Amino acid sequence: RQEMEKLALLAGPGGSLGYDDVAAALGDSGALTTTDIAMAAADGQIDRLQHGLEKAWSESQNAVMVLRGCQGYFRQLLSASRASQAGTPVAQAVKSLRPPVHFRLQDKMAAQLRAWTPDSLFDAVNRLQDAELSVKQGGGNDEIFAGQALLGICLRRQKSGR
Repeated sequence: RQEMEKLALLAGPGGSLGYDDVAAALGDSGALTTTDIAMAAADGQIDRLQHGLEKAWSESQNAVMVLRGCQGYFRQLLSASRASQAGTPVAQAVKSLRPPVHFRLQDKMAAQLRAWTPDSLFDAVNRLQDAELSVKQGGGNDEIFAGQALLGICLRRQKSGR
């Protein structure tokens, strides 16, 4: 309820807000932050990844939850990638995902699909699962385990040059 009131005040009487406005206003939302982190890694954008992780840690987000959110994002990419390889057009593969991808993010996800192979996406999901296991076993800094796994994925995207 408070978020809705905040958005209504921000928009003003008869005003409207775009996706970026809402994301900025609700930037303390863990789901938005996790999506930003996953998208930065999938795009190979280290600065954006670092910013997203710093934001998550400053909001005291749990490393396991960040890793699981990123796993979900990469699983969606993997599912769409497999559908695309089976002959479904990329845009349709993204639109058919469940849970559905926000319409403003669909083009971005379609571009990411063109940059990743199903095998590399499968490896990314496994890397995130391994990081989650390391965090759960303890004995280290959870944020470092999560950050290293995501940085590795980000670097892999950069290295692919696609």
